[in-house]
Amino acid sequence: MAMDIYLKITRSAKVNLDDLSKYDFNFDYLNDDSKTLKYQLEVSQDSAEIFGESSEEFLNKNDDLTSFVKSKVDTSNFGKRIVALSQIFSFITNKALDVFLTSDIYKNLDPQGKLKALLNKAPESASDKSNKEKFLEFLYDSNLIPNSISNLQNNLEKARSEKLKIDFPFLISQVSKSLFSQNNLFSLLKSLLTSEFLNDNLNELKDIFLTIAGNLTKGELTANLASFVFDTKDKTVTNLINANLKIALETKGMADAIKLILDRLFNNTELFKTSTDFKDLLQKMFADETFKDEFTKAVVSITKSLVGNSDLIQLDANALIKLLNTNPEQNLLKGIDSAKQVLLVINLIRFIALDSNFEELVKSSFEIFLNNDLELKFDSNFILKFFKYYLQDTTKIFELIKNLFKSNLYTQSKTELKQVLINVFDLLKNNDKFFESVFDSTNLKEKLFGKENLLKDLFKIVLNSDEFESLKTDLIENLFETNGDDSRFDSW
Repeated sequence: MAMDIYLKITRSAKVNLDDLSKYDFNFDYLNDDSKTLKYQLEVSQDSAEIFGESSEEFLNKNDDLTSFVKSKVDTSNFGKRIVALSQIFSFITNKALDVFLTSDIYKNLDPQGKLKALLNKAPESASDKSNKEKFLEFLYDSNLIPNSISNLQNNLEKARSEKLKIDFPFLISQVSKSLFSQNNLFSLLKSLLTSEFLNDNLNELKDIFLTIAGNLTKGELTANLASFVFDTKDKTVTNLINANLKIALETKGMADAIKLILDRLFNNTELFKTSTDFKDLLQKMFADETFKDEFTKAVVSITKSLVGNSDLIQLDANALIKLLNTNPEQNLLKGIDSAKQVLLVINLIRFIALDSNFEELVKSSFEIFLNNDLELKFDSNFILKFFKYYLQDTTKIFELIKNLFKSNLYTQSKTELKQVLINVFDLLKNNDKFFESVFDSTNLKEKLFGKENLLKDLFKIVLNSDEFESLKTDLIENLFETNGDDSRFDSW
């Protein structure tokens, strides 16, 4: 109450002394009493305890009240509020759509104006919703706006806490990152698959998407696609993605891959509309063996175009080396001089990509990618998938070895390849799944011991023994000494 009185009556700029005549105190009394009131309200803490040692510390200091308020704060609230104002949302989105449909970017993507014509198509009756209204509903239901605003708030708050430089280019990159987050893209796709807009215009939209995808390869539309879509701070990585995309998008394989994806999506909307995330959606997509086979052929075609480009494969090799080095314990390049790694990896990529069995390796890569939370890790499981395919048909092993001796991988990187094989041995010797694959593929357990665990344990003991450790280098050396005669690799 003392503070309340003090705040009410001690306003020197506004106090009218004449108004005080009806009270039993005068101005001198107020001034004298204010000193007492100040003292009564004085806190026991010093300024450093209250404010911290600096302004920056004060801004980041949380008292009980601040902590309570922060517990009630949700960065999604602002975005939700924007969308709640549905009239404003519709107005903004409508205007933004009109601007996009008159832009040069849209005209390059859809020169015939198919999407614009579809959106402006008159409904069959006055009581029906227009296509533009259905399109806006699909955008609204995707939560693109509130999610993007929330993402942007979180990203900027993180940047501030990490004391990053926040300038205009950084802000643009964060807007792009927020808009094209994986969750946003999935929500947008799922909203489309469940929308009235797609259901009523399925064939037209498939044709429009194919047209837009086909025109992506023209002009300069892909020049900065990586920096716009991908969150890559490293310019080298950004340039690498752009370079690969530019060549890949111009290939027939990419056109085939896009058509396969659109056909699979639009012809099976009931299957995909229940997907929970991208991983679930992709697993459903690749569950169809016909799709997997056709998509694999398209990817192989794209890959062969990429590895045939000398400048590009140099960039790809450096990126792959960087990826392999992120896992020191399972690094296939361990013990190889860094100066020789690039040529080795280039030769290895070309040897694998041009091998007649490359399609099976691509399929294995898809399985690993889907089972590793959409990440491709070059670890023992990746190697295991590769070996398992060859163990199912041993003639493929002999074919692979003979092709190796005719390749640049053997003639130019023989010493480094020996070290890779030593590293492969080290990765697989403690991998139970590897032994299981060997026995399941060759029926050794039935032929020899009849017991899987017994044979598995025996192999593990042998491969982990000191004697085998000293022998494995000699075995690999002997394997590589052909003297021009590869007839010994016709059979076991």
